[in-house]
Amino acid sequence: MSHGKGEAFRVNSNDTFENMMEWARGKYRKHGYVVFTCEAGSTRSDQQNRALHLWCEQLATALNDAGFDMVILLQALSKKTEVPWTKTSVKERLWKPVQIAMTEKKSTTEPRRAEYPEIYEALTRIIANTAPGVHVPWPTIERG
Repeated sequence: MSHGKGEAFRVNSNDTFENMMEWARGKYRKHGYVVFTCEAGSTRSDQQNRALHLWCEQLATALNDAGFDMVILLQALSKKTEVPWTKTSVKERLWKPVQIAMTEKKSTTEPRRAEYPEIYEALTRIIANTAPGVHVPWPTIERG
């Protein structure tokens, strides 16, 4: 697996561990000097990533349908205006601030799998208090 910064391995079994060790030995033999970094714990799964984006899209629709427009300041006009929510604005203006406050992680790729439900629950409580009647359950395979 490659991340643009080099090569990476996801080690989640004895077999993948042995493959990674063989790869590391080969790199060391070839170059004589190698720096390895390690990240422990699981970050979001592909399914959690898809669910986050689907949820953001569904929440944007629910907020718009309930009449809760997003208010932004258009600096060029020095005037506040109401605009509809989008999947991206939900992610950037609602999800990420709660995520950062709870985990200190800026990218949605960084939280561990177990942190996703915690962030969702906290944000859902905030939405319930701010936009009564708006509730979007977390997507599941059944609710996709």
